[in-house]
Amino acid sequence: MPTSVLVLTELKPDQLTVQGLLAVREALERCGYAAVVTSEMDVAIRVLAERQIDLIISTLSVDSGTVFDFLSIIKGIGPRETPVIVMCVCGSMSQDEILSIACKSSGAQYLNVSDYQPEELQHELTKRIRVLKQQRFA
Repeated sequence: MPTSVLVLTELKPDQLTVQGLLAVREALERCGYAAVVTSEMDVAIRVLAERQIDLIISTLSVDSGTVFDFLSIIKGIGPRETPVIVMCVCGSMSQDEILSIACKSSGAQYLNVSDYQPEELQHELTKRIRVLKQQRFA
């Protein structure tokens, strides 16, 4: 069974190519991961309630807050130890600020998508997912 990945983004599906987030979905699918992409927090919560998700990848900002607001909400739904990668494409905050926020928030990792070409992004995501899987099942 492929790893299921929830991608929560502030961008609507028709905007994904504009910011390069489509490359994230394509990289995940090329690696054999089942990717669900949504721009709505309510949809993401419903997906988490309906199926097993092995990894959450999210932009810092989401439709009605931040990924950290989302993580607080899903923590109340039930036990969650799903690893999280926080993506940035070109936000208003510096990388240091985002990295600091991510590190303080339940071990989320930071990934600046604009630092990678599509092939490099696929490799980086695969590497991070493997490490997260190893940590989770160690």
